[in-house]
Amino acid sequence: MLGYLWQWIFIVFFCLGFLIRLYFISQEHALRFQRRTSDRGLIIISFIGMIFMPAVYLLTPWLDGIDYPLSNTASAIGVPLALLYLWLLLRSNLDQNGAFATLQGNRESGEQKASGIYRVIRHPEYAAYMAWGAAQAFFLHNWAAGLSMLAAIFILYAVRIPREERRMLAAFGEKYQKYIDETGRLLPRLFRRRAAD
Repeated sequence: MLGYLWQWIFIVFFCLGFLIRLYFISQEHALRFQRRTSDRGLIIISFIGMIFMPAVYLLTPWLDGIDYPLSNTASAIGVPLALLYLWLLLRSNLDQNGAFATLQGNRESGEQKASGIYRVIRHPEYAAYMAWGAAQAFFLHNWAAGLSMLAAIFILYAVRIPREERRMLAAFGEKYQKYIDETGRLLPRLFRRRAAD
């Protein structure tokens, strides 16, 4: 019975995250990059991990044979993770416009402006989805549906972040390298890298 409670909590947090993304996409606050063919595959993987597998689990009995037991105390760990997800998702979208002015087409100054959450981590939206993937594993007690988002975001992390950072290094050179040295990818950097002697 309480397993259903966690499923409903999952649905509520999922809808809140969806509404945040929908709002910012409609306001065109999200950064726009040209879609590559490989991005289509990554979008499909994300869809499977975040929407398709949970929907199959919640709406059909097809995955019932691979559930795992999880106590309510353990399941409750998903709540702060989901709150972290919503906060990072909101913060990354609010701060995105000021993060790098040149990415918005303002290339005159060539100035790189890290602001907000981007002052401490370079990829807060990926960090948000990592937190959501972990929360999903606590809310949906199923090996396929519970872990599908984590698997999808690890694939995205491995493919897209290095590619995006190579593109940024090509565009900004030493400025972006300095930014890398001062920030973490997904978590704030505790210690700054020392410049090479």
